[in-house]
Amino acid sequence: MVASSHEDLVRSLRNFAAGRAQPHVVTGAVPARVARRPVWVFSGHGSQWPGMGRGLLEREPAFAAALAEVDALISAEAGFSVLEMVSGSATATGPEQVQPLLFAMQASLTALWRAYGVEPAAVVGHSMGEVAAAVAAGGLTLADGVKVVCRRSTLLARIAGAGAMATVSLDPRSVERELHEAGVSGEVCVAVLAAPRSTVVAGAPRGIAQLVAAWEARGVPAHAVAVDVASHSPRWARCSRNCGGPCAA
Repeated sequence: MVASSHEDLVRSLRNFAAGRAQPHVVTGAVPARVARRPVWVFSGHGSQWPGMGRGLLEREPAFAAALAEVDALISAEAGFSVLEMVSGSATATGPEQVQPLLFAMQASLTALWRAYGVEPAAVVGHSMGEVAAAVAAGGLTLADGVKVVCRRSTLLARIAGAGAMATVSLDPRSVERELHEAGVSGEVCVAVLAAPRSTVVAGAPRGIAQLVAAWEARGVPAHAVAVDVASHSPRWARCSRNCGGPCAA
């Protein structure tokens, strides 16, 4: 059971005892062989921040060795150094650099955990994180993972500026209703269900900005995602099929 407060915990327990379904409650038996092993979750675009990994690069030899290995592969494939970005001598710009950087961080963190003897019971990845998850699971080699993420992100860069994304602390049903009420349901859609009360929307930049401003004015936590592509939406699919530059607004 997951709860953010004592009141939430009591409410969920009482509802569960009464036989009512609860999204925060999971029941069942865990096989003994995986009972004490974690699940590794690999995030998508937007999880980056300045200086991430710098401390690990300085203090953790396993992390540093793994980052050097993936840096050589990314340099050969995409022509820039993620090692320089983590060390602080360069800054990532655009999906064609941010996504390989995130992949490099994820692959290096995987190596670090394993150096400490930690192995996952399972892996799961969201969006570009699926590539690192596939590498961690042995479905792709590190070299093939680099090729996938670098070539995918290069294609995304061709449609940069064609869309926007934002996250809001509302359930998806409420978000869909508000999209309709705001008159932007034709240009903005629910793109990601991150949690029961955390939804990501994607679509036209103007519609996304309008929604974020309205949510903030009401005190609903919401913010734009640091990406200029409407990923995981019909708008992205249309752009990906017919890309000749940024889509018309």
